[in-house]
Amino acid sequence: MNTGMRRDELLSITWADINWEAKMLTIQAENAKSGRQHHIPLNVEAMEVLQRWAGQAGERRAGKVFEVSDIKNGWGKLITDAHIEQFRFHDLRHHFASRLVRAGVD
Repeated sequence: MNTGMRRDELLSITWADINWEAKMLTIQAENAKSGRQHHIPLNVEAMEVLQRWAGQAGERRAGKVFEVSDIKNGWGKLITDAHIEQFRFHDLRHHFASRLVRAGVD
């Protein structure tokens, strides 16, 4: 919700893709839908989440940030348990875009 990333992009990021100092995340070309590398600025909340996740990962901070290949089952259970209807993971991307428009970003 804070990055506008696609699900596959999110699941592909590695710890090396995070530039902590610049607060920037790199999506490698082979993981981007466009086939081109791009950079995503990380806001305060995204940075805090990644820092907490890094703390939990500890010594395992090599390779992928999220060591899962798919989240469909987990996402479905989460949405069901939260009693949320008709909400897809991709809707987070739409929400992100709406927030940018409201903030005056082209």
